[in-house]
Parts: sequence; C-alpha cells; structure tokens
Amino acid sequence: MNKKTVWISALEKDEARVKSLFEGLSKYGLAVSGHFWLEHEADMSALCQELEKTDTWVIWSDNPITMDQWRALSLALLTVRQHRDTELPVFVVAPHQERAPMLFSNLQWVNQAQLGPRLLARATKPAKVQAKPYRICCHHQPQQGTWFEVGPEDGQWQGAMLAIHGGEIDAHGVGPAGRLPERCQLNFPFQGMELEAGSQKFLAWGVANPLTDDDSYYVRVKGDVDAILFGSAPGDESEAELYRLDLI
Repeated sequence: MNKKTVWISALEKDEARVKSLFEGLSKYGLAVSGHFWLEHEADMSALCQELEKTDTWVIWSDNPITMDQWRALSLALLTVRQHRDTELPVFVVAPHQERAPMLFSNLQWVNQAQLGPRLLARATKPAKVQAKPYRICCHHQPQQGTWFEVGPEDGQWQGAMLAIHGGEIDAHGVGPAGRLPERCQLNFPFQGMELEAGSQKFLAWGVANPLTDDDSYYVRVKGDVDAILFGSAPGDESEAELYRLDLI
C-alpha cells in the first residue's frame, strides 16, 4: 500500500523546527516533503507541480499569515485546480485567524501536536470531488504573467465576463479549456465596465463569445488582486450571472 503524501509549505525559514516537523510526521507512516516559501514565492510553478500530486497540503508559520501570503497561497491553490479532480485538503499550523480566504473555507487549523493524528485520520477518508457550476483556475508563468481561466462546468454561457477588485487587467482571450490560447477571435469585446458588489468597486472585461465546457475565457491581470467576479456576460435578453471569489 502506497504511503499518503504530505507537502509542507514553511512560510518562515526555521530549518531546525521544520526538520522536527518532518521527522514527527514520518513516524505516522506518511511520506513527507516540502519547501521554504521564500524559495518559490517569485515562481510558484515548482510548488504547484507538487500540489497537483500530493494528498494533503500543510501550511506552517510561527506568525499570523499576512494578506500578501494569503493572496499568493490562494493563487497557488487556484493553479492546481485544473489538474485535480478532487479537493486538496489543507491544514494550517499557525496562530489562529478568524477569517481565511474563500478558497480555504474547508481548511483545518491545528497545533503541531495535533497534526500527525489529524493527517492520519484524514488519510482514511475518501477525497471530496470538486462540484461547482463553473470552472476557475489560474495560470502563473513568469514569461506570460498571471492569467485567470473561467468557464461553465456544464451547459453554455452566452458570453463571459471577469471583474477584479485591486490590480488591473491588460489582456483577454477565448480558447480551448486547459491551456492559454495562442490566438483567438473576440466577439464584441468590452473593457472597463464598472461594477459594484457590496461596498467594493470592480473593473470588468468581457466578450460575447458563447462558451461550452470545452471553452474558456482567459484574462491576464497585474498587481494585487483581492477579489474576482466572473461568469456569463449580460445579453440582450438576460442579465449577467456572476460568482464571487475572494483571494484574501
């Protein structure tokens, strides 16, 4: 029987404590690997490759996790979504915070003494299937920037729209799901539409291209994005149907 795998992201570089954490978890029969966050913060591709195949993700920090760290962790989790059919269980060993980003709504806060038994208990449970009426993931590549990919899980969208709070949008396109398009044709594209959700203002780009579950709308962003609205664009006889995702 293969060992259950655990990937640890240590947000602080404390080699002695992280080594102790590795050794403690290995005693439970778990295959433990990991990294120091600063080694992959600028280029998360190597981290995401590990998260695609691990059974559980552990985030370790001596200090409260900052908003910038939550934003980067959210983008990493969005990046691996396209390669996983099941949810990635997340455990956090850090000072407890009342609020975590939406993508981490099912995370478990634990102390280091609890972590081994909790991971072992989680390993005996079947993985949860990701069931959403939409698809959303992130492509983060140093040469091409950060792109959000959205589309319908089933059925069809009569156009697509993505809006951000924080940061800016500088490119968009439509193409096959799962990979950035090399070229595309945009039907009635629009830019700079202002939306308001709650007390926050969002800036939206969109297209009228119909999307099936084989197609995606891609939007490139720059800067620090805090929240996203996305979904089908408004039509002549229909309103936009939008979903919200907070990254911090």
